[in-house]
Amino acid sequence: CMNRDLARRYIRKSGGFLDLAIDNYYNHENPAASSGTSMKQIPQRQAVEELKKVFDRYAEHANPNQMDIDGTIAYFTDLGIDPEKDVEAIIAAYTLESPSTGVFTRDAFVKNWAKVNATNAEDMSRYLHQAKHNSKLMDLVNKFAFKYALEEGKRKLAVEDAVALWRVIYNDDFAKIQEPSTMSIFINDFVASGKSGKESISMDEWNMSRLFFSIPLPELEHLSEDAAWPVLMDDFVDFLYQRE
Repeated sequence: CMNRDLARRYIRKSGGFLDLAIDNYYNHENPAASSGTSMKQIPQRQAVEELKKVFDRYAEHANPNQMDIDGTIAYFTDLGIDPEKDVEAIIAAYTLESPSTGVFTRDAFVKNWAKVNATNAEDMSRYLHQAKHNSKLMDLVNKFAFKYALEEGKRKLAVEDAVALWRVIYNDDFAKIQEPSTMSIFINDFVASGKSGKESISMDEWNMSRLFFSIPLPELEHLSEDAAWPVLMDDFVDFLYQRE
């Protein structure tokens, strides 16, 4: 937030707790529009026309109302996003209501970017980057990602697919890790290693993982067995402390 007075106001409202102030800021302000950068508010009709032109650059020749995988890769490249590593690609899929992996439709693309007044690659990239810090939005993105990655007719994600998806969603966290965390040990040493004994991850296990990863590692030893965690999480605690 480049507006100092606005930043102070959120810090005061949050009792001086910076993390809470940041969460409140992103949950109440448009991340792109309130960044203090050069995103000018433009009339809705003009925004729509500009976004149609942007979409045209990447649309299929056979179906000009759809962006296929090749167009999507070109689009992400122009935004500076690596879809295999950057969570911004998943945020974009959620924001733009992608119907399937690598596909965007004209109507949803134009409608949703117009809502946040992002009409060019720079503004879109900035919005997606800043959206990572909106905890409520990321809760929704996390739930969306599971269903988005499911194969047709399946109800669970194969372990290797779940691990790959976790590593994209928490890519920034992995990059900053200086010591083991609940997230890193759970994903790398327990699930990816095969020590969990799981071949697939259910929706409940996936959705609860985000909250579980936020628990500091030392606190897991005292995790209540009466809490409504999936068995996978209980098994992880047993694995961590080598309980029988």
